Amino acid sequence: MDKLLEQGFTERDQVKRKQIYDKVQKLIAEEFIVIPLWHDEELSIVQTNIKNYKMRANGDFLSLPSVKKK
Repeated sequence: MDKLLEQGFTERDQVKRKQIYDKVQKLIAEEFIVIPLWHDEELSIVQTNIKNYKMRANGDFLSLPSVKKK
């Protein structure tokens, strides 16, 4: 892998460089294991008597101070 990356870095011919980096990408796809540590899926269930709750994209709870009960 390191040799291919070095070749790609020093190769001036764009076609040859692309071929080298294609090999690198293929090696990465075949050899490196990816284990996701979490799954970003946000879900919010709120009772109908709650107002002003806003689910934030990053999952924090900074909107809680504005939450009111009807």
